[in-house]
Amino acid sequence: MTTLREAAQQALEALRELLPDARDPNCDGYDARDVRQWRATAGALRAALAEPVQPAYWGVFEGGNLHDFFTVRETAEEMAYYKGSHAVVGPIYTTPPAPQSLTIERLRDALVASRIIDPGAVEDPDDYDDGVMFSRIEALYRRIT
Repeated sequence: MTTLREAAQQALEALRELLPDARDPNCDGYDARDVRQWRATAGALRAALAEPVQPAYWGVFEGGNLHDFFTVRETAEEMAYYKGSHAVVGPIYTTPPAPQSLTIERLRDALVASRIIDPGAVEDPDDYDDGVMFSRIEALYRRIT
């Protein structure tokens, strides 16, 4: 599922690709008002994406352990005050980290780490099996990406 932030980033990238060159006096045949509106939209998207992501919750931690959480930071700070000087307030983000994109190197390393293929097939593919295993890894990568 795509988040709103990811969708805004994709829209900004699409606008960057589609916007005519500002130095072109004809604006690639586009109406100047349209180009100004597209540039304003791209600027608004850039500004929105530059804003930091706000945490979903604020937690009250004691000794590194989460004891309470609140949607409002001030409420969490009030609870920490009542718990004493050992309690600290910190953000809790509910969005999981973005997955790393799959590369052929990461796929190869994962196959070796999980012992599906022998490390020798990667270290010296031509000497190991004339590169057959390496070509199979490449075929698998093309198939799943």
